[in-house]
Amino acid sequence: MVHFASGLRMAVGKLRQENVSLNIKVLDIELHSNRLEDLIAADSLKEFDFIVGPFKADHLQTLSAYCRKEGKVLVSPWNTSPSITKDNPFYFQLNPGLKVHCEAISKDIISNFKSSQVVLVAREMDTREKEYFPYFTNSVAFKSSPTHKNKISQLLMKSDKSGRLSGEAIRNKMVENQTTVFIVPYWAEEAFILQFLHALNREVSDKYPVVVYGLPQWLEFGKLTYDLFEKLQVRLSYSGFIDKSDPEVISFRQTFFDQNGVLPLEDAFYGHDVMYWLGTEIKRTKSDFINKVHKKHQTGLFNPIDLHRISYSGGAVSDNFSTFDITENQAISIIRLVDYRFRIANQ
Repeated sequence: MVHFASGLRMAVGKLRQENVSLNIKVLDIELHSNRLEDLIAADSLKEFDFIVGPFKADHLQTLSAYCRKEGKVLVSPWNTSPSITKDNPFYFQLNPGLKVHCEAISKDIISNFKSSQVVLVAREMDTREKEYFPYFTNSVAFKSSPTHKNKISQLLMKSDKSGRLSGEAIRNKMVENQTTVFIVPYWAEEAFILQFLHALNREVSDKYPVVVYGLPQWLEFGKLTYDLFEKLQVRLSYSGFIDKSDPEVISFRQTFFDQNGVLPLEDAFYGHDVMYWLGTEIKRTKSDFINKVHKKHQTGLFNPIDLHRISYSGGAVSDNFSTFDITENQAISIIRLVDYRFRIANQ
């Protein structure tokens, strides 16, 4: 939060130079308290037109109901669940949800491979097969692909007596001289992901190449080596990407270091982008933010914006659709490791 707030403060300075004048207040609602409810009861939020945050889901649900009732724009930078609120045109979710990540992965796969090459991986006796596999099998990308008639394969892994995953089961899914694409929709269970990748690593060769698609949380794992990433051609969906060779990024890092004495984390870039996007759009749209906010905003250092109105009953809807539940940012990049450096996969 310190880095997020510091990046936000830098964006405010940048906006001020561009003659964008905003009255900003920071309220600490405390993580485990009734502070938010007290502020609402005391009408302390009446003066604000736009609210950014909070972090916790229960606080966000409370605040989204209040903002819907009062007609105030609520920007959620951290929540990834689109089911926080319904029928709420004032709610903007900037962190894409799991379904959006799955759709981006599916789109990237279909751009490079055939559906017959794809294997969805889960642990045997896991609910992931029923909960998350449909995000891929029913994705717009796969369904619109000419190769969709070739069904995506599934691999349900189980451990042997020694606790190792079956290499034979993996081997049976691989075809000689053809790239096999494994999708592993796990993020919270580092041990299983590591087990699977090491088991797969024992099977891969020049005759049996593979590509593995995973989720952004993998970057936080301490035991995943860059050598493993490169050999298995791991690709990750990512809602923001910092190009450290970009002159603007270099300048931001230096300024942040000069002001704070430490190099910025990704949260600092994110705080900057959220505030700069919001400030420029407030100035441009004036009093009609909801209807005039730009769908796309690509000037962020870290987090691009690609807004879509979402209807829970029917998925995504057109921008001029009068009834929708929330507006969600769906900008996702696919990144991969090249020469020990993460890059956008198709650049």
